[in-house]
Amino acid sequence: MSHIVRTHRIENKLAKAVSTVGGMTVEDALAKAAQAVEEVRDECMDALDVKIAEIDAVTKSGKADPARVYALANEILNEAGAFGLSELSEAGRSLCELTSNWRDGASDMEPIRVHVVAMKSLRRSDVAGDSALRSAVIEGLRALTAKFAASGGRSAG
Repeated sequence: MSHIVRTHRIENKLAKAVSTVGGMTVEDALAKAAQAVEEVRDECMDALDVKIAEIDAVTKSGKADPARVYALANEILNEAGAFGLSELSEAGRSLCELTSNWRDGASDMEPIRVHVVAMKSLRRSDVAGDSALRSAVIEGLRALTAKFAASGGRSAG
């Protein structure tokens, strides 16, 4: 007695869609995504400025919530990076590093204030248009963060 074996192929809809002529090319999809990012650029730049201003306000008062400052710095890091503002993103990362071990609102605000001033300057058009100046700002923040970390979180003046 011989057995009859039947095989059934299940339609692979993804393979069919990929092989179908038409649709959006990768280049078109990337261009569309870049256009969508540009459409929200001004709104996001305004939001970055608001976050910097909030850090500025709470650190001036001397009653900053460490978790809030860290969260804002992290948002600045991510959002600036998404828009190609690498130095502003790096300033946010540096501030995250400074505040990650910050235990209370009574900590020395001076290094955080320096970061706020740096972020504000990176948003100015004269600084934003000068790559050497942007690099100098970031190098200064790196040195400050390293010095502050080496001093155990105390002002390293």
